[in-house]
Amino acid sequence: LRELATLSSHIPLAMRIAGNRIAGSPAVQAGDFADRIRSTENRLRVLVAGDLAVEAAFALSYQELDPPTAELFRSISVIDAGTFDARIASATLPSGVPENEVESRLDELTDLGLVEARGGNRYHLHDLVRVFAATRLISQEGADAAKMPSERLRGWLLSTLERAGAWFEPARSAHPQGRVGIRFADKEAAEAWIRIEEQ
Repeated sequence: LRELATLSSHIPLAMRIAGNRIAGSPAVQAGDFADRIRSTENRLRVLVAGDLAVEAAFALSYQELDPPTAELFRSISVIDAGTFDARIASATLPSGVPENEVESRLDELTDLGLVEARGGNRYHLHDLVRVFAATRLISQEGADAAKMPSERLRGWLLSTLERAGAWFEPARSAHPQGRVGIRFADKEAAEAWIRIEEQ
């Protein structure tokens, strides 16, 4: 049951559907149903019971988004971390989108229940929501273009990590050049960023 709750991202609707599916089939145990939804490809498809469907609920909220916010939602599906901030979310988008604009879009996604605010300007994307966003990314952008947010994020993270790490290497400049990423004012700021992002 604990694994089933985790696979349902602790989303009440998803857990209710899983409970309905198990209760409606006496021969099916919680472990059996957990086996069926363990694969991310099956999860949204299987979490349906009568007129209840997790994917349909997400789709209703998704349809409310304006195009830039919908693009952000699809792009952040590539963030595979416990929490993230607006800077990391912005890194998944093509360059030129101001950070404060990204933060406003994240707040809108939070209001619609697609993203969870975790305090301290950190956000969390539940696994089921990430699966939904990833399917929308591929269906609307195409398989090749869907790789771009991940590549942009990887480049940004590596550049930022190099800048942070430079503060701990006496033979190197504390401000290595790079097109993207964060510049740190001091060693403490660099260490704080590393520690929060390693979680």
